[in-house]
Amino acid sequence: MKNIIRSGLLSIMLCAALIFSPMTSADTVLAAQSQVKYENAVNSILRGINPNWRAEEKLFYLHDYLVTHIKYDESLKKYDAYDALVGHDAVCSGYAEAFKDLATRVGIPTRVIVSINHMGHGWNAVKINGKWYYVDCTYDDILGAPTAEYCKHENFLCNESGIRSTHYGYDWKVGIKVEGMTAYELFRGEYVCGKYTDSTYEWMNWKNVNTKVTLLDKGIAYYNEKDNSVYIYRCNGTKPKKIMTLKNKPKDYYKVVSGSGNTVFICDNNRIYRYKFGSSDAPKAIYSLSSNERLAGSMTGVSVSGKSLRYDIGSEGEYYKHPDVNRAGYIDVSKTSKMKASKAGKVPKSATARKGIKFTSNKITYKITGSKTVSVVGIKETSVNIPSVVSYRGGKYMVSSIAKGASSLGKIKELTIGSCVQNIGEKAFYKCPLKKINVKSGVIKKVGSKAFYISGKPVMTVPSDCRSSYKKLWKKAGFPTKGKIK
Repeated sequence: MKNIIRSGLLSIMLCAALIFSPMTSADTVLAAQSQVKYENAVNSILRGINPNWRAEEKLFYLHDYLVTHIKYDESLKKYDAYDALVGHDAVCSGYAEAFKDLATRVGIPTRVIVSINHMGHGWNAVKINGKWYYVDCTYDDILGAPTAEYCKHENFLCNESGIRSTHYGYDWKVGIKVEGMTAYELFRGEYVCGKYTDSTYEWMNWKNVNTKVTLLDKGIAYYNEKDNSVYIYRCNGTKPKKIMTLKNKPKDYYKVVSGSGNTVFICDNNRIYRYKFGSSDAPKAIYSLSSNERLAGSMTGVSVSGKSLRYDIGSEGEYYKHPDVNRAGYIDVSKTSKMKASKAGKVPKSATARKGIKFTSNKITYKITGSKTVSVVGIKETSVNIPSVVSYRGGKYMVSSIAKGASSLGKIKELTIGSCVQNIGEKAFYKCPLKKINVKSGVIKKVGSKAFYISGKPVMTVPSDCRSSYKKLWKKAGFPTKGKIK
């Protein structure tokens, strides 16, 4: 579909370039403001680059960033690097100009390549070790992708033969901008067909990968769907190394592999594996889901955030779509080298109590809301620990929500929210004298109005990867401005 939309785009831009309007003083001010926004966006992206990375690692990072952060502009009105990096919305020229600017700034010779008459399209070429290779971020960012994180590599570091599986024509040339314009010149620019032929990367199996790769200190790790295996690649033109074949198809293709430094973490159904980059040993199982955790489903993914390794537990997802996550757990990355997995816990037997029944455990009243879930509907303690799982009549239930007005007595001073809570109702802790709040859940989606309409200077601890989003949720729920969320 994108191929049809792109057709003739560069020709339209060239016609537009014939129209010129002198800049007014207001235009000058606006241009200066736009430049500041653009430079801020560029610097934010470049801060993610490890200065010790080789050219390939830097290119993987830039390619995957642009593919997963820019949306193709179907209106065909947004066509430069500013639109791509600030507005996150652009046509092919926006992708190409943004990629060129970013790659050039990190020391990689980069060109924009245009096919004006045949394809009406623009992409890039990069120079590595004296050889030129094609990169097309636009074509790796397909329209109608299952999620914004879908990221192809079919058009990454290709020679001419390789990229002709998606590109055609013989008018390819280096794009030269019309001075002061956003369009490319018609009659200038070196023709490149038949010149970029090196085949170093043509047989790399990461070209089959449809997710972002995991960038490490000295290479990458990735999941290859074709053989259900995890590979590492040193980013030096050598053959990638298979380190593990998964026993099960992943529930979340985007989170099979994560990593930090030179350590790779792999998720396979109910276990987490750890692999030291460059080691001759096989990945080591370091963690297995407990029985209570398996109530939430199977392990769907892992991700490293700062000092924590997060693992998600949920249900089966659709093809290349994120599954529902019912629970998240966290492990200190620094402790994983000494961890050893035990046998995975058994899945708890099915609960049989009828939906709507209420029961009390440890002075907390629950209401059964589903075959595996309950909601907190009443609290009578001043120091409360809402568990992740609660038992009733031989069955186990995830505590997935806290109901509206659950703490109607308003006496709670200390509160712990368990790992399975996803929703907190309106006025759940309205005017409670809360001083300490410990949020273990990494899956909270909604916090109702005035749920934390409280006074004073409460301190709330939350999972580090959720801090930014939770600050917004709690602010809307009445959390005091003098309070602290850490």
